[in-house]
Amino acid sequence: MSLETVIRWVWPGIGRVNPDTVQRYAQLAREGLDQLDPVPDLRWRNGMLRLDVERDEVDYWWLQDAVRRGEELVQAGEYEQAGELLERAVRLWTSRPFADLLGHPAEHRRSIADADLWAPAYDVLLRALDGLGRSQDVLRRLDDLPFDHHRHYRLAVHRIKALYVVGRQRDAMGYVQAVRRALLDNDEIDAADELLRQHDLLRGSTLPTSPIVVRHNGSRPPERVAPDLLPQDVDFVGQAEPLERLHSLTTPRTGEPARGVVIVAGPAGIGKTALVVHWGHRVRDRFPGGVLVANLSGYSDRTIVDPAQVVDDFIIACGHRPDGSPQERTFLLSRLLGERDTLVILDNVRDNDHVRDLLPRLAGALVVITSRRRLTSLGTTVGARRITVRAMTPSDADELLITQLGPHRELDAADRAGLVERCSGLPVAISVATAFAATCPDGPIAEVADQLTRRRLVVDLGDQDGTVNVGALFAQSYDSLDEPERRLFRVIGLHPGPDISIEAAAAGDGRTMLDTNRSLAKLIEAHLVEQPVVGRYRLHDLLAEFAVYCAETDEPADRHATVERMLRFYLAAVTDAACLAYSTYLRPPGSAEIDQHPVAFVDNVHAREWFLRERNNLLAAIVFSASDVDLRRYTYRLGDPVATFCDRFGAHEDSLRIRDLTVRVTTLTGDHEDLTSSLLGSAMTKLTLGEVVDARRTLEEALRLAIEHDVPRGRSAALIHLGKLEMVRGDTAAAMNWWRQGMALVEENNDDEGRCWYHYRIATVLAANDQHDEAFVRLDEARRIALRIREQSAHAAILIEFGILHTVRGDHALAASHLARARGVAEGIPDQRETARACLALAELDIAQGRTANARGTIRVALDICEQTRDQVVEAPALVALGTVCHADGEIEDAISAWKRAADLYLRMGNITRAAAVHDRVRHLPTGDVAIPVSRPAGSQVTVDE
Repeated sequence: MSLETVIRWVWPGIGRVNPDTVQRYAQLAREGLDQLDPVPDLRWRNGMLRLDVERDEVDYWWLQDAVRRGEELVQAGEYEQAGELLERAVRLWTSRPFADLLGHPAEHRRSIADADLWAPAYDVLLRALDGLGRSQDVLRRLDDLPFDHHRHYRLAVHRIKALYVVGRQRDAMGYVQAVRRALLDNDEIDAADELLRQHDLLRGSTLPTSPIVVRHNGSRPPERVAPDLLPQDVDFVGQAEPLERLHSLTTPRTGEPARGVVIVAGPAGIGKTALVVHWGHRVRDRFPGGVLVANLSGYSDRTIVDPAQVVDDFIIACGHRPDGSPQERTFLLSRLLGERDTLVILDNVRDNDHVRDLLPRLAGALVVITSRRRLTSLGTTVGARRITVRAMTPSDADELLITQLGPHRELDAADRAGLVERCSGLPVAISVATAFAATCPDGPIAEVADQLTRRRLVVDLGDQDGTVNVGALFAQSYDSLDEPERRLFRVIGLHPGPDISIEAAAAGDGRTMLDTNRSLAKLIEAHLVEQPVVGRYRLHDLLAEFAVYCAETDEPADRHATVERMLRFYLAAVTDAACLAYSTYLRPPGSAEIDQHPVAFVDNVHAREWFLRERNNLLAAIVFSASDVDLRRYTYRLGDPVATFCDRFGAHEDSLRIRDLTVRVTTLTGDHEDLTSSLLGSAMTKLTLGEVVDARRTLEEALRLAIEHDVPRGRSAALIHLGKLEMVRGDTAAAMNWWRQGMALVEENNDDEGRCWYHYRIATVLAANDQHDEAFVRLDEARRIALRIREQSAHAAILIEFGILHTVRGDHALAASHLARARGVAEGIPDQRETARACLALAELDIAQGRTANARGTIRVALDICEQTRDQVVEAPALVALGTVCHADGEIEDAISAWKRAADLYLRMGNITRAAAVHDRVRHLPTGDVAIPVSRPAGSQVTVDE
């Protein structure tokens, strides 16, 4: 396909799409294709996107071949073989072709698929089923079709014939009338006449019908009774959404019978049975044929209930004797259920096979299934629709807790909230907790509630006085799995973060992504693992506790190896991401031994997006590694790239927590180079947050270590940050002293990145001292190096300083050009601090030109960034600029408020001179016209005494 064709299919209606975007999606598609065996080849050739794959690996061609072969088998009378072949064929496509694509090309191809592929395939399948005498399966298959089969004449005839065979003459005649009416509305008069002709032929022919059961004494059976097997309703709370969904799916259009299959699925203990029983009591009047209920014991210790037994029980409940052969009893139940609308509830279904033979016998009723599994294939085989029951909301769980505690056992709101949080919205856990509270009548209930940890709820409580044990419920689902899936469940339990990707899961699992993905699908099917979004997996909180409990049965060495594989995955991936996102980032010592590249990053944008998705997992991995003496070697190596990302994204508090943790760990391990780096990172973040005193103390310790243990890069970084600290305090002479020492050091060590930053920093001092020409020379050299080494943050900072200098000199056009480029570079990295500084400098340029309205909006952007990142170094001058704009617009009170806040920040950072100048401005507010001050270079930020 050409690029234009791809865009027309995937992005219809959009004029142009960046080719890089298409390339990126193609790369992501390759990652998905890599999980197949054999792996198809997707690549660009001569400007065309080409997918090389074997013909028999493509479902479209396989289905066409199957239809052709099935036709031959039906012609030869080999109905069973034809049916098996076409059953496999139509299962290939569980949804319509290109279901997620809009626009004319996809819709046109879907219509072709309906007419030329789906309809012929189902025609052959239904002829095979008809040849086998399986008319109920014909109707089931027609209900399951993924397209409007009423438009296809041959399929409509199949339905009419099957309805006559199963004894539903009234339905057959109603169907003919409805389809004929639709054909006439579309002016398809010939088709409508042919439909009537076929109906007359069928009605006049001798068709096999369901037998009428006759008693041995020759009398007909008694009239059908309307059974009511619903258990007693419970004090049901919450779950409004699944209740409404169940009501919607089971409410037919006016005049239509209530039929079909609905699956109510969810993990053990989530309240599926209680929900269905409660709903059943609400709607029982809709079912004149009664309510039949069978507990199939899919996960209990009892023997799984046989479908034949269910048929006999239902016949008896309807007032009949289960006489005759199994086939006769099946026909009898089908007839009884088809006479009047009946609700059938099949509770606790284990898997698809458990009800595969039973469902065709219940085709005349509305069947509601509860199961811990998703029962995905029933959507294909019987057209089942599914509702997933999820954990209760905190408010619903709180209401359930109050209800179950009763009026004589009260907890205050705070204690209830803590208990609800530990029960994680699982009704069975709340029941266990309240039952435990009832067994401890002597102690204050708040103290009892405090004892209920998640581990106790899952493992220790229950199995007394008839109370269910939560862990035992989970174990039933867990034990039903094969060992690869049970092991993967334990692996996910050992994962330190809140969710996990397929790549991280495969790393911990120690198998291929393809094998791990297959096991994940089975865990999702069993409702032991959730998939909140595509490619992300997580455990419910209590299931996570159960997974850890199960993992404790493994050997300690195996558990350690599993966790270490996941830490190595995160270390390799985040280091690759940092190197790609920030070209001058240096891998921490020891990272080179990780030679794997587990994530194929397309570009730096992909790398940054990956970090944002994995941020919480990475933070958790760092904390976990620090807690295990055998894994502490990962703490700094993970922490350094993660903190680097956090700094650039403005997450300074996260960065500081990481740096302080790595300081503690590297102090224990005695690695002086890592400790120096950690101290420097901590000091840099403290300085950004305005914690000047702590920052100085940390920098001095880092400099001492760097000199004592000969760490040149550490010494250079300490000197540059000490200079920055002095600039924050307003002492340009002290800053210049530190930076001249640092420049000599980087020249000695031939450190280009250091040269770049020192030239820039020295230029800010020169600019602050009005030595503009010398500052331009330094900035030109810094820019040349930054471009060569691709140091984007330095490039943005240098452009900002150029813009500030041009503003001071009155070259407003040049200033605007430099500052606009600086903002674009900073936002593209993204670097939140440099973005805020660029916005502030643009605002100062607007102030210099009297454009206060423009300045106000840009200052607000800078202040919003500072508020998110807690960057007080940039926030203080931004507040000064805001006060200047407010004052110029006559908003005196707002100006005073902004300046006072700025003065407080300057005092906190130790810049007494700047704080005093701001206070002076407040005290000596002019009463006449306001003079708009000219902004100063970056070193001095915004002056307040002009």
